[in-house]
Amino acid sequence: MAFSRTTFGLAFIVILVGSALAQGPSAAPSPSFSPVSAPVATPTPSPLASVPVLAPVSPPMAPPTPTPTSSPSESPSDGPTPSPAPAPGPVSDDGGADDSSAFVHGSGWVVLAVLGGVAAFFA
Repeated sequence: MAFSRTTFGLAFIVILVGSALAQGPSAAPSPSFSPVSAPVATPTPSPLASVPVLAPVSPPMAPPTPTPTSSPSESPSDGPTPSPAPAPGPVSDDGGADDSSAFVHGSGWVVLAVLGGVAAFFA
């Protein structure tokens, strides 16, 4: 059964739309500079006069008291001291995929669009 050009065109449009969705939003180009659209900075007077504010002064701190050191005979020597447990890593169940990427989420739609277009063309 042969498909018309319209069917093939629609399948191609589905592929293009899926590809555009997979790439995510694009940044709009910045507008070109023109003297008409350039904003003019006008000085505005401050409504209130600025008053300098002094930082609060904290009272002087007392010097730290020295801690007595213990002799080696006073410390227990039952063996090496255990090291603390390592910090756990980030908990993730996505296998390291970057969830912020639009391509990761949209690539499945592109695959479906391509397979649908191929199936519609060869069916």
